[in-house]
Amino acid sequence: MKKAVPAMRVVCFYHKETGTFHGRHPMTPDPKLIAPNTPADHIAIEGDHLDALSQRVDVKNGEVKSSGRPAPTSQANAGRLIAMR
Repeated sequence: MKKAVPAMRVVCFYHKETGTFHGRHPMTPDPKLIAPNTPADHIAIEGDHLDALSQRVDVKNGEVKSSGRPAPTSQANAGRLIAMR
């Protein structure tokens, strides 16, 4: 009998005081590996769909919100908008 392949989990990290996202997005089938790989003063949140440049976490309620900065609208425009931030 074949063993079931464990599902991969992708997480993002955000700073516990500011809510800003860290650049790492590790992927692992073992949830026990998330805590030891979490940067200092950060909290893990499941998902890979977050935009670190235009979103942040509201540290009061844990909701992902717009950071007030616009997300890039196109590939050509992305470099210019990132440089402006």
